[in-house]
Parts: sequence; C-alpha cells; structure tokens
Amino acid sequence: MKYIALDTEFVWNSTYFAKLGLVQTASAPESGIADSLGGAAFRPIPSFRSSDVVAIADPLASAPGILGDIFENREIVKIFHDHTMDRKILERWSGKHISSIFDTQTAAGFCGQKSTVSLQQAVKDNLGFTLDKTETRTDWLQRPLSGSQLHYAADDVAYLSALMQRLTDIAEKNGNLQWLTEEMDRISSLHVPYGASAAAGAWKKAKIQLSKIKKHEEFSRLKMLCEWRELIAVERDLPRSWVLPDKTIAQLVFFSEAKSGISSIPGVLPRDADVICSILKQADDIVGDPPHFHDFSLSVRAKADKKAAEIAQHAESRHIDPALVASRSDILQWCENPDDPDLKLNTGWRRNFT
Repeated sequence: MKYIALDTEFVWNSTYFAKLGLVQTASAPESGIADSLGGAAFRPIPSFRSSDVVAIADPLASAPGILGDIFENREIVKIFHDHTMDRKILERWSGKHISSIFDTQTAAGFCGQKSTVSLQQAVKDNLGFTLDKTETRTDWLQRPLSGSQLHYAADDVAYLSALMQRLTDIAEKNGNLQWLTEEMDRISSLHVPYGASAAAGAWKKAKIQLSKIKKHEEFSRLKMLCEWRELIAVERDLPRSWVLPDKTIAQLVFFSEAKSGISSIPGVLPRDADVICSILKQADDIVGDPPHFHDFSLSVRAKADKKAAEIAQHAESRHIDPALVASRSDILQWCENPDDPDLKLNTGWRRNFT
C-alpha cells in the first residue's frame, strides 16, 4: 500500500484564511514518493525512530507541484491526525480534492481510545514514546527556520504510518476494522464548505440567542448580515469578527431606530454603514411567516437520554468512543424521527451499531 503522511504548520491570527507556512510529508523509502517530490523547496529531515522518509515543503517558495497529483490519487492513502483544518488548507493551496484519507485521531476512537486524542498522546499510548512539543509558539512564516523547528515539524508526520498500522491492528482485534474502514471512506468523500461557499449557512456561526427572534424580518436580517459578513471576510481576508462582531449583528437584528443611526453602533465600520443599511432594508422587505426554531419536546429529550446511555454502554463493550457514534444533536434528531434515512444514526456502520 502506498501512503503519504501529511501535516501543516500555519499562522492564523489576523486573517480569514490560515497562512500556510510548511507542508510536512512522510512516506516509505521504497514507494518513491519522496523522490518524486524533488526540488529545492523540499528538505529531507532525518528521523531517529521512523523508517519513513520525511520531506518538508516550503509553500512560501513553491507551488504544490506533484503534491496536487498525489492528493487526487486514490491509490495513495493520505494519513492525517485530525484532518479537518489541514485538509482545508491543503485543498485551497493545491486546488485539488484530497482523496483516500486515513485519520489516526478518528481511528483511535475504534480502539478504546478517545476520538479527540492529541497526536502526542496517541503516539505515547500506542507507540510508547513522547514527541517533543517545545516549538508550539513558532512563527511558521519566518525564514530561516532553525533545525529544532524543522525537527519539531517533522515529528508530526514521521510516525503517522506506524500509528496507522498500530491502530488498524487494534481495531481488527476488537472486531471494528470494517467500521473503521467505512468511516475513513465517509471522511474521504466529504466536501467541507470553505470561504465563499460557506456563506449560505453563515448565520449558524453567529453567537446570537435565536429564541429572541420572533419576526420574519429579524431572521432575514440575521441571515443576510451573516452571508454578507462571510463574503466580505473572504474578500478582505479578515476574521469575521473584524468585519462585523457577533454582538453588533445581534444589535442590528433588533435595530429599530432610523437607519442613519447605524454608523454609531459599535462594530460597524464607516465604510460599511451604507451597505448594512441597504441589507437591513432588503431584509425588511422580505415577506414571510415568523421564524420557528425547532425545539425538542420533553419526551424526545427523555428518549434521547435513554438512547445515549444505551449507545455509551454498547460502545464501551465494542471499545468505541461514544462521541464517535453520535453527538447529542444526532441522538435527539433520531429519537424524534427514527425512520429518517438521512440521519447520521441511520447511515453506514452506525445503522448496524444502533
């Protein structure tokens, strides 16, 4: 089996998109993957406890090149530990969808371990040694990087293949290998909205008390303001809160004074006041019924408590992290409508689990 372990180092404190600083890779010497990367941008890093060849790309000095082709190659397994953010960053950098993913953090959840375990803890528990984590505050955009910084970055991928093999063996021993494989297939098929494509559901990210929204125009304001904020944050490459804080959105949702007073609300940038006025006017012109934010009945909540206890008990007997099976929200939805085929608990291995 061909594989490439992947990780990233990035800086993300004053932008919408994380700024990619390094791309770490590790692969078996006989696979030839490291040799195919080539180029001065890739620096081989020796590893003392791993037979894999570690190479680090400098995205500040080079394009993805052959890595983009590797990302799309279904015959090459891409090993991550907690794939979500790294995947978003790498797919944006390369413009390619990453296929055939094995996530060691998720895999731990099929091995009697937490599905949220850190890489350092997973390596310690499964491989028996401790990774050095002394460079966590490094500015990964600075150049040059020191040898200790590069070794720190290399450690994040050097042992992922060994960790994958160890977790696969444990899952097989526990009788969970087929379910683990199904979950990796599900993860690989995901297309997570990022950037402008996330605008449609942006209102769900705003921290605002939805129970206070009683009018249709209030909900329209919330949706339209959040969609606009997401698009502007992408366009300006700024954090959402720098464009329009959640507290300001909450004020605007219930704003009843003359629109000319909007510029005086804390958090509204003068350059955006006219646009925000226009958005509020458009929202107020939309006709519709008052919003209804679904709440689960007491009986459904009681059923969910019982179901959660059943899942936890069965998960313990199968050496599976209950959090990997279903969230509280997943369980509530299932208890309200157990026959809905689209619910998480009615799909894949979870359907057999419950």
